[in-house]
Amino acid sequence: MSRSDILARIPPRTILGPLLMRGAWLSVLSHLSVIAVVTVANGGRIPPEMLRWSLAGSIGTLAICAALAFIDIRRRGERALLGNLGLGDHELVANYVAGAALVELAFAILTAW
Repeated sequence: MSRSDILARIPPRTILGPLLMRGAWLSVLSHLSVIAVVTVANGGRIPPEMLRWSLAGSIGTLAICAALAFIDIRRRGERALLGNLGLGDHELVANYVAGAALVELAFAILTAW
């Protein structure tokens, strides 16, 4: 694929912004749900390693976000509109995950201190 083909797959700004925000929210919600499950399983105590950034945790969170993004795209029924713009499921999920990756980057920077 050439550079122009890749740039043609990026959605317009009016669509890209909400997709990135949805991905960011999915990342935050997946972090909180994993922390809640581990806390319940640990007898009500939050393990300190859950509050630090790790590569394995980020990869897991991004995988959860990709799965939730795929479900969200199907649930919202926006596929017909965005399909007319030339955006398939893979591009939409990639945009969700890009928003989640920005949150992961911020989490890594904030927990490095």
